[in-house]
Amino acid sequence: MKKTSPLLALALIAFLFTTSFAQTVNQTLITEPVKYNDFIVEQQNLIGDKLLQLIQVFQDAQSTKDEATASLELVNGAIGLALSNLSGLSPIEDHGLKQKATDLFLFYQRTMQSKYPLLINQVYSESPDQEEINRILTDVTAEEKGYDDSFQEAQTNFAAANNFSLEENRLQKEINKE
Repeated sequence: MKKTSPLLALALIAFLFTTSFAQTVNQTLITEPVKYNDFIVEQQNLIGDKLLQLIQVFQDAQSTKDEATASLELVNGAIGLALSNLSGLSPIEDHGLKQKATDLFLFYQRTMQSKYPLLINQVYSESPDQEEINRILTDVTAEEKGYDDSFQEAQTNFAAANNFSLEENRLQKEINKE
């Protein structure tokens, strides 16, 4: 059997230590139910703010395909960050709230990566196919409803189990205006 060199062993120990340390730094421990809920809503708002910016780009008659694509990348970055933040959230008895939020965010991720590039191509083409644009938006909206309803149900159950009331999210008010 070959001996491991001391330098290699030291490097391996350093790697294991930094990997272990990096994993613990990423953990977020929140035990107060209201703060736990608020943390998850903050992640949702992180995504929602970027989605509203993308909608603004679509609504701007002077916007370009490159601007829409860049805005879509910002949405994708926000989704990735929110998913990472959720994965680091230490679980508590939350009636599935964290999982339902994760499912919703993964839906956003799939949609932004598969449907929105098609939407951008249609909107910024020489002759946009309005029926195709409407079909994409209708399909996305219908699928999102199931994820959103499941998330809201888990959130309502979590709030009821922990004796606090939910308030309308400021971002929801903005989305309702759109």
